[in-house]
Amino acid sequence: MRPRLLAAWPLLIAAIGCAGESSGSGDLLDSPALQTVVAYQEARDGASLVRLLEDPDAAVRARAAFALGSVQDPRAMVDLIELLADDFASVRAEAAFALGQLFQSSRSVETRLLRMLAEDQDSSVQRSVVEALGKIGGAATADALSTLDTSGSGAAPATLALSRLLARGEASPAALDTVIARLAHPDAAARENAAWGLANAFESGTWRAKRAQVYAALDAYDKSERAAAGVLRALSKLDEPDASRRIVEWLQGSPDWRNRSAAAESLVGDTLPANRIALIAALNDSSPQVRMAVAGALAAMRLRAPELDRITAWVRAHPEDGLTTGALMAPLAAGGRVSTVLDWIRGLAPDDSMLRRRALHAATLLPAEDGVRILAEAAGSPSRALSAEAAQALAIAWAQGASESAALRPVFYDAFTQALLMHDPVTEPLLREVLRDPILIAMGSADAVSAAGPERDAQPPAIPTLDWVLLAELGTRPRLVLETERGRVVLDLFTEEAPLTVQTLARLAREGRFDGVPFHRVLPNFMAQGGDVDRGNGLGEPGFRIPSELTHLRYTRGTAGMARTDKDTENSQFFITHSMQPHLDGAYGAFGRVVEGLDVVDAIIEGDRVTRATIEASPAPTP
Repeated sequence: MRPRLLAAWPLLIAAIGCAGESSGSGDLLDSPALQTVVAYQEARDGASLVRLLEDPDAAVRARAAFALGSVQDPRAMVDLIELLADDFASVRAEAAFALGQLFQSSRSVETRLLRMLAEDQDSSVQRSVVEALGKIGGAATADALSTLDTSGSGAAPATLALSRLLARGEASPAALDTVIARLAHPDAAARENAAWGLANAFESGTWRAKRAQVYAALDAYDKSERAAAGVLRALSKLDEPDASRRIVEWLQGSPDWRNRSAAAESLVGDTLPANRIALIAALNDSSPQVRMAVAGALAAMRLRAPELDRITAWVRAHPEDGLTTGALMAPLAAGGRVSTVLDWIRGLAPDDSMLRRRALHAATLLPAEDGVRILAEAAGSPSRALSAEAAQALAIAWAQGASESAALRPVFYDAFTQALLMHDPVTEPLLREVLRDPILIAMGSADAVSAAGPERDAQPPAIPTLDWVLLAELGTRPRLVLETERGRVVLDLFTEEAPLTVQTLARLAREGRFDGVPFHRVLPNFMAQGGDVDRGNGLGEPGFRIPSELTHLRYTRGTAGMARTDKDTENSQFFITHSMQPHLDGAYGAFGRVVEGLDVVDAIIEGDRVTRATIEASPAPTP
């Protein structure tokens, strides 16, 4: 099989420039038959989709296979395998995509896909097959992909597939050797894919004996090399001086904030005093993203008194940097610097919701006498979002033993009963459960619960229906324009890939519901998340949910995807990636890509707001 596989591979190299982009035909908005397929997809009607795999129209068969990849119905596996023999390449490619989306290892599927890669002459099919093999393949895939001659850009997809195998614990020794060798590949994408695989290796110790090669690759990089972030994360697992020395060098010397953020995160757990001092010194970094990464790393470490002294001095010298200071309250609270934390909390402006959320987190790490009182005060806040977070934190503190303090029981009681009267749908069920505690019942909680009235039945969120007239008006590639406090961000939206998602975002933008909404969660070198039009803190819902629309789009830098808590729980919240995130591919619905304002996305920090969101229809086609 291998000689034929090697012979077929140049087709993939020739086609790799468009890998991971939308494969939509552009016919969806004009075809009632294809729209019917989408309706079955949104209804999670796997049986009807399987029947459509035999439709006489190849476009319908292809769309049905793609839909099954989004639905991820394992009962469709046998039918999808049969579809790999379809006469039309578009159908075969979608069948391979869908089989990969099932994320179920199968020797028969792997063997069939490897044979296709050797025999099928269509480049789009090969792209889908390689991606699917990375998701579901095993030892045979590792051996086959490790022996390919991919001297050009074709190395990137094979390396990503091998890296997925490494992350799944399926990589053979030959595959591991190939991934490490690709760290020095001429193609930048191949290097970055290899670095991601090493950082996410299922067993980090698998490559420890080969660390000299990894060191050599990193040492040869220019300090702006984008693959370095993954290598630095991989080195953090070695816990040895040669690794941490290199991490500090990149923290101090890389011009790319993403590499510096990765270096800061990679120093978590480092015990060398000099390296910890270097990490604290990085609080003076010019990038707020790096400073937040540093603060996050410090929050995950058990700090010594001299280190806490340095952080305290920095906090006092930088009152203007509220976000970093707020993030540093957690390690200071955990380190026993109670007075510093309390002084900071008392100085917060009443309307500074983002920093008050930081205060809640710090309060959970303070001694119970101080922390519970701060949380109880916040539970009575007129801000529904802040009150809910404080009430949840109090409920956790109560369950973890703070209830043993007789002096604090009245504080808890008052906070729980007052918060219950807000009838917040997020916290009310939790508060009613906590107030059934015998200790609180003895204090009169049963009367308080009765006074609050009967528990309200939770209303199931609505599911929007597809509006094909609106979607036709928007076209295949409308644009979502976000005017933010940092500047303008423009996203191309892929209607053919995610029609209901695009429709939902377009309606929200037209209704002005994104205006004034903050980016409530920003993780440096990962993503910026916003769109909570209800609460602005990530706990809200806009009154509806939409089914997950899992697409062909890969999470490269600037990809926009839908946030969710579980499958089919998407609503209005979305995120935009700072860098490649292959673990999200096919798991979170990607619907768009930034075409203007990537630098703005990089600059967004937690709390920054969308001042205005608008939707623009697709440009008219050029005659």
